[in-house]
Amino acid sequence: MLDSKIYGSATLEQTLLRPGGGRLAVLCNSIAYRDSSEILSSPAMVNLVDELRALGPNTITIFDLPPVLAGDDVIAFSPLMDAILLVVAEGIGRRENVLGMLELLKDTEIIGTVLNRSRDKSSSMDYYGYY
Repeated sequence: MLDSKIYGSATLEQTLLRPGGGRLAVLCNSIAYRDSSEILSSPAMVNLVDELRALGPNTITIFDLPPVLAGDDVIAFSPLMDAILLVVAEGIGRRENVLGMLELLKDTEIIGTVLNRSRDKSSSMDYYGYY
């Protein structure tokens, strides 16, 4: 069970969303915490991640965290993650910022990068029909 002083009294299974009942599990939070990086690196969060891992190898859990450079949440939580997928917005994510993120996360496996908000309308994108 999660630490009731911070997270309430819900069990892990009560808080997980499993869209379609498949391998994907999503744990949502609707409250912004002022001391979020401390919570993300707390023993209670370590226990939560251990509980999620105990669900078995067929469960994939995604943590949607704020931008790496917006605060220290990702850095505080990255030791508990198996891998990170970076999302970079075109026109906002500058090269030096991306390089800075990569340096900050050098000890974490990065499985890829998604370019979000791309304005590229090249012929290869016409395949989808809505560009």
